[in-house]
Amino acid sequence: MVIEDDAASRKLVALLLTDAGAFVTCCPSAEEAIAAIAVEIPVLIVLDLVLPGMGGLVLARRLMADPKTRDIVLVAVTSLTGSEVERLALAAGCKVYVRKPVDTETFASTVGKQLKGMG
Repeated sequence: MVIEDDAASRKLVALLLTDAGAFVTCCPSAEEAIAAIAVEIPVLIVLDLVLPGMGGLVLARRLMADPKTRDIVLVAVTSLTGSEVERLALAAGCKVYVRKPVDTETFASTVGKQLKGMG
């Protein structure tokens, strides 16, 4: 699942993951993602940290606190800079922190590494 409010970024990330063989659903907000997750829990979420309404860090904490969703692999993607932002993302439960713009050559493999060994 890709949760990203910027349409161009959402389309790019979805395309990169689809080209790598993933089935991708997209949501432009945390609220829409929560509704989609209630129907089907994704294995991995690429999560923009800056979203309208509920922010990505709040959503990450909420997902990690829920026994039903705490095993979802979270990949933070953001244009925010600084080690504090990365620390907050990792503390909220994100496994990887990726700066925007994403590197189109390495993004899918970076995300794919998070799925190895999950059975």
